[in-house]
Amino acid sequence: MMKNILLLVILFIKCMCFGQEVQIDTLFINPTQKRWEDFKFPIIRVENERVSKVINEDLKERFFGSEYSEFPIEKTIIEWGDENITYLDFEITYNKNGILSLNISTEGCGAYCTNWTAYYNYSTITGDFFIPEDIVKISEIKDKINGNKKSQFLKAKQELDELFAEPNSGLDKEGYDWVLQEYKSCEEAFEITEIALYKDYLEIIYNCHLPRAIRNLEPQIELKYNYQDISDYLKIKIN
Repeated sequence: MMKNILLLVILFIKCMCFGQEVQIDTLFINPTQKRWEDFKFPIIRVENERVSKVINEDLKERFFGSEYSEFPIEKTIIEWGDENITYLDFEITYNKNGILSLNISTEGCGAYCTNWTAYYNYSTITGDFFIPEDIVKISEIKDKINGNKKSQFLKAKQELDELFAEPNSGLDKEGYDWVLQEYKSCEEAFEITEIALYKDYLEIIYNCHLPRAIRNLEPQIELKYNYQDISDYLKIKIN
């Protein structure tokens, strides 16, 4: 538990994003005894207070888990942030047509620092949380996505081959085989679990995280699709 005296600063800031339909407030938590910057967390304000409550409670539960369910959001962030968390911020990427898409980024530091981002999509009309299948016809577009993923992994492997062929690259056979095995594991473990919406395109969130020793060789796989190009697969009005 955090024993230092903390200063809570709550500021409400309107976020104008792509023809805003709702107001996004920023909750600042300032742990004055720590050396890093303020933690920032989104508070969703919809005209319908019930919908606002549904979204904010669901977002809190999904991000922080049930461990802090009895705490208000301010205390939750303080308690949770005491677990070696050094950074917390968010981004609103889409806010139109009754749909809100946002992501929350975090960094935690123990022996090493690790950062991660979680993605969320909500109906600002009903408060419902959208899973990927609610937004796009996954079963129909999956072959297209898998083909795109496969071609990018092939390119990553070609670049790895080129690096291995360079005498002074520092990549030996053991390291080369290790990276290839990690690539294979990433490909086989691929699942569509998160989607992010942006002004002109939809992104399937997919990361291939490698062990720290070979992290500089992580493949950069981008699965982005312009709305016009996948209009036949969309299940809700986005653009």
